[in-house]
Amino acid sequence: LVQSQGPSIMVVAGGLFRINKGIDSKYTDYYTSSNILFGLHYRYGDALIPSFHYELKKSLLIGISYDVNVSALTGATNLRGGFEIRVSYCHRKSKRVVKLAE
Repeated sequence: LVQSQGPSIMVVAGGLFRINKGIDSKYTDYYTSSNILFGLHYRYGDALIPSFHYELKKSLLIGISYDVNVSALTGATNLRGGFEIRVSYCHRKSKRVVKLAE
């Protein structure tokens, strides 16, 4: 992620690992699997961001992350950062179901 506003630029890089729990229907819109996601991001020159998320049936995602300050302000912050909580919902369109002739 690269963001800029005026003279300021923020660069965040990282990744998430996903563990799939369950099986989805291949031919309908019935989602039964859930996912556990965990990972680490780095905001250039500022913070490490470990995170953990749980995705329920590929629609509701609940996550928590923590910014660990690693910048020049470490002396003042003593590596303390802040918690971030994420909740998101994704409504999926139904898959088109094709009936086969018997």
